[in-house]
Amino acid sequence: MLYPLGKTVYHSFFSRISGGRFVGLKNYSELLSNGAFRLAVGNTASFYLIALPLIIILPLAAALIFSGTGRLERLFGRTMYLTILLPSASLMTVISLMFAPDGIFSEAAAALFGLDPDRLYESEFAFVLLVALFVYRYGGFNYLICRAALAGIPVEYYEEAMLAGAGRLDCVRYVTLPGLMPVLPAVLTLSILNSYKIYRAAYLIGGSYPDDSIYLIQHFINNNFVNMNFSRLCAAAAVMLATAILAALALTAVLRLAGRTPDETK
Repeated sequence: MLYPLGKTVYHSFFSRISGGRFVGLKNYSELLSNGAFRLAVGNTASFYLIALPLIIILPLAAALIFSGTGRLERLFGRTMYLTILLPSASLMTVISLMFAPDGIFSEAAAALFGLDPDRLYESEFAFVLLVALFVYRYGGFNYLICRAALAGIPVEYYEEAMLAGAGRLDCVRYVTLPGLMPVLPAVLTLSILNSYKIYRAAYLIGGSYPDDSIYLIQHFINNNFVNMNFSRLCAAAAVMLATAILAALALTAVLRLAGRTPDETK
């Protein structure tokens, strides 16, 4: 893994992959000034800022709501499991029946967002649809994890809390949420890994050059690969790698701080 990674960073300093001349940081300068790259980075960051909280909060809320409901909880859990197994192509077929120009809900969606029903995929609605697909497609993972974590919290904790005068909301705040904290890093990690797969849905919605609202970093990388801009591609890969490392370090620091007790924080 380290060798191809090192070669990628190495080639990012040359004019081309084979027989190129050393150009220093020129590829990085051109990359950062490239409008398509800035658009892709901005859209990808917006997607993460909106989709990641939703795909954690909504399954967690569903697990809390359906916990202890018996048959309804089992039925909902099976439904969430089916969303994981559903192929992206099959899901997009259903989406096309709903939001294509002659779709069932295209006129309603267009009226809600003030758009042309014939151009829903070529508007900001595509971004809303992409976030919804991501949460629906991969939220089942998080729901099943949160549901298993809830089942692992001893009932005695709730009984002791209620004997101490705690209400339902107090039990959620002081028993349920602390009991879920150990699994939240795994939920976040899985959500980030699954977010890389959403490019398939974005490609099926708009192709290689979709609406500007869903032009992601994967589009930029794929298009530069097809156009054989390998030096720019290597520079983009190096920048994204550095960004991922910094984000991972920041996330690790935040999780360690959140896991400390008040005495340890002092």
